[in-house]
Amino acid sequence: STWSYTDTRTLTNNQAPSYTARVSDAAGNQSEAGTAYTAMVDTQAPTTTLTADTGPNTGNATVKSSEVGTAYLVKTGGTGAVTVSDLASITNADGAKWNSLSIDQSKANIDTSLSLSGLEDGTYSLYAVDAAGNLSQAAANSYTVGPAADTTAPKISSIQIESASVTGGGNSKVIDGGDTIRFSITMNEDIQVSNPSGLRLGFKMGNIVSGVGTTVDRFATYSEVVGNKIFFSYTVDARDLDINGISINASNTTNYGLVLGSASIKDLANNAASGTGSTGNLYYAAKTDNTEYRVNAISLGGSNGYLIYGSQAEGNWYYAWDRSGDGAISFTAGNDAFNRPPPYTGFDNVRYSDVSALNDASASAKVAGTDYTYQLVLPRLGNPSDQLLDPAGFAREYTNTSVSSGSANNPRYDGLLALWDANNGTSGKSGVPYGWSNREDARYFSSDAMNDGGSKVGHAVIGLTYGVAHIGYDNGYYYDSLNDFGINTNNRSLATFQVI
Repeated sequence: STWSYTDTRTLTNNQAPSYTARVSDAAGNQSEAGTAYTAMVDTQAPTTTLTADTGPNTGNATVKSSEVGTAYLVKTGGTGAVTVSDLASITNADGAKWNSLSIDQSKANIDTSLSLSGLEDGTYSLYAVDAAGNLSQAAANSYTVGPAADTTAPKISSIQIESASVTGGGNSKVIDGGDTIRFSITMNEDIQVSNPSGLRLGFKMGNIVSGVGTTVDRFATYSEVVGNKIFFSYTVDARDLDINGISINASNTTNYGLVLGSASIKDLANNAASGTGSTGNLYYAAKTDNTEYRVNAISLGGSNGYLIYGSQAEGNWYYAWDRSGDGAISFTAGNDAFNRPPPYTGFDNVRYSDVSALNDASASAKVAGTDYTYQLVLPRLGNPSDQLLDPAGFAREYTNTSVSSGSANNPRYDGLLALWDANNGTSGKSGVPYGWSNREDARYFSSDAMNDGGSKVGHAVIGLTYGVAHIGYDNGYYYDSLNDFGINTNNRSLATFQVI
């Protein structure tokens, strides 16, 4: 009989490429070979395209493969790069070094997104394997996984006072002459500074001896760069005074605030910062008074004012009183011995009772939030054996002469004379402490009265006529240390406090 038979066989890769067919009958008789069939085996690798780019591993790379199969993005540059030799060299590598994407017929030869999720930083190449297992060459371009190229200039984030030392030879409780104030500018990224000569940071002193109630510019000089901070330092001058606290100027990089000079400020990618105004990289608005950084001034709180212009004598620190907080020292003003009104202005009118009210009779007053106390000190006579007046009441002159002040923390009249003398030294200049009155008619009275053994009862006086400390007394004119001054007393009584 005549019959027919059809059979379909699937040929897999690497099988023999040429085939023939025969048939056998039930008796085992085999026919001649039919027409040979030669299979076409795929040995052609796909081609790939990768769009060059840089970005973090939260994005995607754009890839293309010419055939159905699988695309592989493989780390081939950077630390721990993979050497690609076959498919196994890819798939056996650490999972943070490669990602894959299945390419079906709908994606073949079309730009497709391949996720970068989980990949570590480095340079990546694209490979593809087709359905026949042929591995492509790497695509011509590469993709860098990591931060995008930095093309943005660094910018000021903040300007601040970092710290102040209190060990420069002045009072260890107060920022004053010789101490160092440290400023800093914080940038929004790590930076480098080149040619720092002339690089400075401007700030303002609220009050200065040369003009009470005015402000002057001061400049801190460049110290160093640490990471994203530029540090500046300023050594306090003995004449500096700021009762309200230091303020910092706004920047314009030329005249005040941050002054560049010949310096350039760049980030680590060499992008240079520049420009002023609200949109400039180096602009920052002015900072208001910082009360934590008062200079040569101690706040007494409330309406009590400040202690200003510290001066040292024989181990003790003494401060004058600024009752109104205007930077001027407070004195008690009255008429002079010839009943003439005072010709001077600008001083607070205070009485002994005013200043004594600040001082606790049993214990020194404590400044809130600090580790120091203060106590009122008016010049006083002490014991009769310590009096520095001769019995007849004639004044003695002490020019450039050291006078013992007695025990520490118990200042007496001779202690304040020592204060004048400590400022006078042996140079012949005026012995008035800096910032205190140096009028030739200024005299400073003791708080207790004396009797010279005769008919005269009065108060001891330190006179500063022509810069020489004179000791005398007020010839019996009335003076009540607890309430008020008579109209015929000489000029002023110094309101002085010792800081302990």
